[in-house]
Amino acid sequence: MSAAPEEHRVGRRDLYHRLERTCLAEPGDPYQIIAPLDGRLEWLAPMGQAVAEGAVLARYDGTQLRRDLGLARSRSQTVATRMAQIEGPLTQARRQLQSLDLAAIERKLTEAREAHGRALGLADEGRLSEQRTRDSTEALRQVEDELTRQVTATSIFEMETELQLVELQAARMDARIAVARLEEQLEQTRIVSPVAGEISFLDPQLARAGTATIRAGTHVASVSQPRRRWSRVGMTASEADRMRRGSAGILTPDGRERAAQILRVTLREDASPWDKDRFQFLLGFDDPHGQVLIGSDIVCLFRDVATRDVLAVPLAYLTQEGDQTLGLRLGTGPPQRVVVTTGIVDPPHVEVTGGLVEGDRIAPP
Repeated sequence: MSAAPEEHRVGRRDLYHRLERTCLAEPGDPYQIIAPLDGRLEWLAPMGQAVAEGAVLARYDGTQLRRDLGLARSRSQTVATRMAQIEGPLTQARRQLQSLDLAAIERKLTEAREAHGRALGLADEGRLSEQRTRDSTEALRQVEDELTRQVTATSIFEMETELQLVELQAARMDARIAVARLEEQLEQTRIVSPVAGEISFLDPQLARAGTATIRAGTHVASVSQPRRRWSRVGMTASEADRMRRGSAGILTPDGRERAAQILRVTLREDASPWDKDRFQFLLGFDDPHGQVLIGSDIVCLFRDVATRDVLAVPLAYLTQEGDQTLGLRLGTGPPQRVVVTTGIVDPPHVEVTGGLVEGDRIAPP
């Protein structure tokens, strides 16, 4: 049998804390364009011109930067080539040759020690002259000295190689930093619009001549957004702590909700420590059709997740009698009135903490 049209099945949903405040619609501040570099700047977009987001507004003369970048990349490549040579096959071949020489000397030393041991044995038996014994000792000493020299030479080679690599690694890092810095500066030779809008301010020198020598940090232009609006909303400390993690919106005059961005949260400059609403949220939102008049009162909305995946029913399906909340549960027999305990209220829904279970069918009172 099909369910009655007005019945509702108890289910799960996410609920939210909500906050609504009346706020004032203000014109959004224009975006300031700040010169990133010292140098000669050619401005391309005249005063009042509409510009798209990402449109090129100005260019620096990047000839010298490109030249410096080429030299820096060449230095970086030279250092990399030199490191590859040091760590390459020639060095490995020299290490292998030194290992072979060292092994040969060690074998020679073993033989010299064995011969010297036999000579000492013959000398003890009186079968070898004192001169021959001294010659055997000297031969052993020479082989030991040769081994010492070879070990020393190998150690010096390894230390020199390691020192060269350390110096080259430092040089490579310096070269990479120089390349990255110049690439960043070269990228900054193109000034682009951060937003879609129109040029509402232009440096007088650029406005007159279209080009000028500008110092880094100079405010050269502004891009305004005629359909961009701001609103400021006061909040308590607890509200600010909760809502700064959530989402925001506004209600348009026709009652529709439109998304807004929380641009920043600050302490009100004129607030005293004992002021309740001493925090201030700055909201930004677009008004493409000009529905929100500057200076008019609008409703600013905030919401943050209160609880996820909980049993909830529409508020309209519950009724209040005295201190009890009642619902009308449907079953195989006549509808049954049950006491319902509730939690978070998120109009038009409310959390159900008792009295109903998932899948129950309820009817409006």
